[in-house]
Amino acid sequence: DSLRQAVIKATEETPDLGVDVELMTSIFDLQVSLLISYFLIGAFAVVGLSMKLFRFIVRKVADNEQPIIKWRFETRVDVIEPRVIEILSQAGLKVIDLGLESASFRQLERMEKTKNPVLYLQKTHELLEKAYQCNVWCKLNILLYAGETEETIKETEAWLRLNKFKGVSVNPFILYLNGDMTESYIKTLEEITHKKINTEQLYQNGYLFIDLSHEITSQIAKDRCKMIADKFMREDDYLQLKRVCYTKRECKGKKK
Repeated sequence: DSLRQAVIKATEETPDLGVDVELMTSIFDLQVSLLISYFLIGAFAVVGLSMKLFRFIVRKVADNEQPIIKWRFETRVDVIEPRVIEILSQAGLKVIDLGLESASFRQLERMEKTKNPVLYLQKTHELLEKAYQCNVWCKLNILLYAGETEETIKETEAWLRLNKFKGVSVNPFILYLNGDMTESYIKTLEEITHKKINTEQLYQNGYLFIDLSHEITSQIAKDRCKMIADKFMREDDYLQLKRVCYTKRECKGKKK
């Protein structure tokens, strides 16, 4: 209640922030543990709380007698400021799933992830450094995309070796049906890969693992994904990451 009233008072005293008090009170009717994961990120990024009010809320949460749960969230690498990580870590943040996708300039531009790969990777590096300092684990999501070659994979691996993170999730590109946009996207992919896409199989199944280039076939892409994961994530790191916000699987085997 004290936390709820404190934040309500803070929002009423700062009308220039444009925060809806009625919305704020309804949010604070939730348990504090749920508030952390569903409110803090959204409030700061979407509602537009000032850094001063944001710090105030986190401090109140940290001082609350209820235990702070460990939580995680997923984001693009270029939409969160490193300074926010320190504040969120005080409120229980333990894992960030970062959509890096690639560290190859060519691949980042091909997938239209960024128009400035140098700045993009520099921001990612700064974010990873800050997370490491705050004891927040980062898992990097990597995508082997159309046009991938052994050289572009090596570029990504070289960048990974220079940075600090807890683990990786690596997957090959999968083409899905996308209504009227499907045919034009197929043409774009064929221009990038220089490979004919099996449209019959695509329309039959609704999805398709494609050859990413003459060099990286669909099967080789799957093999390279496993290879990268094995190189950059230890088994105990994988298990530790899974312990944060993943539900336990029930064992239905017979007891001996």
